[in-house]
Amino acid sequence: MSPKRKTGWIRGVAILALLAGTALSSKVYAATTASTALKVTVGVSLSVAIGTSTYDLGNSLVTNQTIISTGAIPVSNDSAGLTEDYQIYGSSSANWNPGVSTNTVADNFNLRVLISTDGTIVPVYSAFGTANTGLLDGVVNSVNMTNANFGRFTNGHGDNVTSGTSKYLWFRFITPASITAGNNVQQTITVTVVAANSSTF
Repeated sequence: MSPKRKTGWIRGVAILALLAGTALSSKVYAATTASTALKVTVGVSLSVAIGTSTYDLGNSLVTNQTIISTGAIPVSNDSAGLTEDYQIYGSSSANWNPGVSTNTVADNFNLRVLISTDGTIVPVYSAFGTANTGLLDGVVNSVNMTNANFGRFTNGHGDNVTSGTSKYLWFRFITPASITAGNNVQQTITVTVVAANSSTF
């Protein structure tokens, strides 16, 4: 090999070695911070519990008689952390229908309900006035319980009831003025409490 070629080859090897050394000495660093997004959905169901499945208003009643329940029926928000609104429905019985007027007619009863924070003090007749109670007159006119309250109890309503809270239902029932069907036959009226998302009503 001639001296010129040898010199060129040496220079080439030197350049490659230099480039290789530069590549080996260079380090790639990661970013100083990194993050990841965690997504989670909690599925809690609305739930309401009534502490009494059956309440007997009596079996020796007469026509056009007013009965006020003497025992409170507890109703509780037993959901796992939701705040709820309550709405209440009252049904007809096998022979009688709910009516708006307290002056009942044949086979027609009148039923009012209030929600109280107190389960011991029995409300009087006037406590069931239209300003603070709901009228159970069938599913068409279901009760918005937001304003249904026992006046002197500050939170006696079914609006924004927090989880774990118990309130109490009281009823005022007026029997039909006369009966053409269902005489001496026990009648059953179903009262249904519906839990809805907070601020629904």
